[in-house]
Amino acid sequence: MKKWQEVKLGDIVYFNPSEKLIKGNYYKKISMDCLLPHTRKINRYKINIFNGGSKFRNGDTLMARITPCLENGKTAQVSILEKNEVGFGSTEFIVLRGKENITYNDFIYYLFNTDYIRNTAIKSMTGTSGRQRVEENVLKNIIIKLPSLPEQQKIASFLTSADELIDAERRKLEALKKYKKGLMQKLFPRDGEKVPEMRFPEFQTAGEWEEKKLEELCSIKKGEQKNKLDLIENGKYPVLNGG
Repeated sequence: MKKWQEVKLGDIVYFNPSEKLIKGNYYKKISMDCLLPHTRKINRYKINIFNGGSKFRNGDTLMARITPCLENGKTAQVSILEKNEVGFGSTEFIVLRGKENITYNDFIYYLFNTDYIRNTAIKSMTGTSGRQRVEENVLKNIIIKLPSLPEQQKIASFLTSADELIDAERRKLEALKKYKKGLMQKLFPRDGEKVPEMRFPEFQTAGEWEEKKLEELCSIKKGEQKNKLDLIENGKYPVLNGG
């Protein structure tokens, strides 16, 4: 392994690289709400008229520069464009691109998701409360130890594999949630709906289903206000209050 060199981010990464789009024409737009917290892929975009904003290509990293989007983990990598296509998005993105023969785009994405870079960016924020933004020059002057290109590719490849496993598990979980929701709708019919046929052995029952009011099956009580008044900060017992 070659010795990792100490470098400034501004020397190895293009910040908001120059791209051209024609005002008044339609292009793919990625708005801030298209980014999910701590998620690399961007699965949504709009077709909008370009009148300004950040511009980017596939492989570029989009990093939210405004609070609370940055703190919430809104940093993603563009992959929804065609070859040589340029898209645009929120003015609140910092667009990051690797430099040829120096940095690898996938490595840049993971680098800017490290706690070191993110926390430094958060601490650099200036502006009025609720509208604070990252000081770009602070990011450019951060010093890191940079591996060689082959090592960057190995690091990014390993982390990409981990991301793909996470995405696969997330899709399975979402499918299971939808299945459960649909099953519950069938198992708990509303008033006037047909009682479901029990096709599974664990759900086999004898006789007809009876109509009952909830108050006949369980006690429904509202929490007392005194629970909130008696709350002791960092006390022995947790207090849940909906007020």
